Amino acid sequence: WVQNNTTKEVYQAGVSLPVALDDYAVVQSLSVPSNYSCASDLSGATAVLSNDGGTTITTATVNYKIDNGTVQTAPFTGSIAPGGTTNFAIPTTASASGSHTLTSYLTNINGSGSVSPIGTATTTFANISDPGTTGNFSQNFTNAAFPYTNYHVASTSGDNWVRATANTGCIKYNNYTFSAGKKGDTYIAPVDMTSISSANMTFDVAYRQYQTENDKLEVFVSTDCGANWTSVYSKQGTTLSTGAAQTAAFTPASSSDWRNETVSLDSYANASKLHIKFVATSAYGNNLYVDNINIAAAGVNELNQVGMDVYPN
Repeated sequence: WVQNNTTKEVYQAGVSLPVALDDYAVVQSLSVPSNYSCASDLSGATAVLSNDGGTTITTATVNYKIDNGTVQTAPFTGSIAPGGTTNFAIPTTASASGSHTLTSYLTNINGSGSVSPIGTATTTFANISDPGTTGNFSQNFTNAAFPYTNYHVASTSGDNWVRATANTGCIKYNNYTFSAGKKGDTYIAPVDMTSISSANMTFDVAYRQYQTENDKLEVFVSTDCGANWTSVYSKQGTTLSTGAAQTAAFTPASSSDWRNETVSLDSYANASKLHIKFVATSAYGNNLYVDNINIAAAGVNELNQVGMDVYPN
């Protein structure tokens, strides 16, 4: 193209026809055994290599890294016919406790010597090896650096929970813009329940429908590091709502926009590492907020944002 560097106006431009590359392969996708586990390292990850060129691929270098860590490499040898795919096992890789992104791409296809990344793919996962908070647990989301240590946010389509500033900090699921069927998970840090008798979990929720949509909030718990999950809370639509429907994007502005919920966790009193996740499912309605998550013995209430004066002293 011909462009004026001052005004950025393009005077003339053209687009060439696609040119097929003989030796062209990509990392089509990445998968991990579990999106959420207690493993101390990442193992069992698989890259699907796809031959998008016209020549059989027999060798390549598979590059992979966790987050912004050092790029590691492993050789691929085999035979991928044009249009074909094959699975490649990513070697076991050390990863600290927390939420991570795995990235992989190819170089040096068929001995070309090229080190330019080709066909990059990413996936997210969490390995929470932390033993968990012992005793009462409290989270009010005032810290802006969300997600926190040993927390994990995930969505198959990238429609994640985010931290919002309402109520001096909370988490938000944007049903107002997320299309119907989108789902997002927030996993909080694990909790050691063995020192809490007759435990309850309380949390605050704020939500309004757009009109009559059934946006949903669920809470699940796991005692086996995320292999199996049990529902302990589920509300949607009018049952979930904390106020009248509105067509403007909902943001809670006062305490009357919130409702406190109580969930019994007494059945999990012996869990040395209880994992809890909040799951939102959009019906393309209106925004959903969660705040002030507390886990304590039944009858013990956490105090949030309370001011008091003591007399006569």
